[in-house]
Amino acid sequence: MVLVAVFVGSEAMGVAVPVPAPRTATVPQAPAVPPAAPALLAVQLLASGSVLVIWQDNSYDERGFVIERSVNGGRYRRAGAVGVNESSFADTPLVRRGSVYQYRVRAFNKAGASVPSNSISIAPLGAPAAPTNLVATSWPYGPGKATLSWTDNANNETGMSIERSSDGVNFAETASYSGINSASFFDSNLVSGVTYWYRVRATGLGAKSDYSNTARVVAP
Repeated sequence: MVLVAVFVGSEAMGVAVPVPAPRTATVPQAPAVPPAAPALLAVQLLASGSVLVIWQDNSYDERGFVIERSVNGGRYRRAGAVGVNESSFADTPLVRRGSVYQYRVRAFNKAGASVPSNSISIAPLGAPAAPTNLVATSWPYGPGKATLSWTDNANNETGMSIERSSDGVNFAETASYSGINSASFFDSNLVSGVTYWYRVRATGLGAKSDYSNTARVVAP
């Protein structure tokens, strides 16, 4: 509102004249769009049984990533999600021998999800066959020692796990080592006169076999 002087004869009179408010320019906002899709997807089977999924982050405006998994060509289902600027995810599926696991990844933001990355498959071999015919024998050439021998029935093992017990009920791993086609073990950390029980199993990528039979020995 502006006060304007108006002269009537020789006298001035004040008259209020409305003045329109200034207009502000409206800048149109670009519509929100989903982020760019990840690329270069790769997978790796870890000894722990997890599948490590790795990708290249191609977006700058994502809020996170969704990892999807398909089993034997079935429908993709959500396996998990990670946050901004992440580029890997460790998945622990229920490994089934002979099954094929396929993965893909999408980036997402408030506008939605990107198109999927490339997909990639992995086929874990499953658990190795269990050892059999475990025999424990006292070592005749010195005290506190025993030898174990068994039949190796696996063709996809990566190592062996040997467990020992002093009561035949509660077992604990006493040795674990890598290598294939192993069928014997030498235990030199025993107390003479004590009875020990043993069991062994094969380890593979992502899985372990059932236990062997239990064998007993009295340490010399």
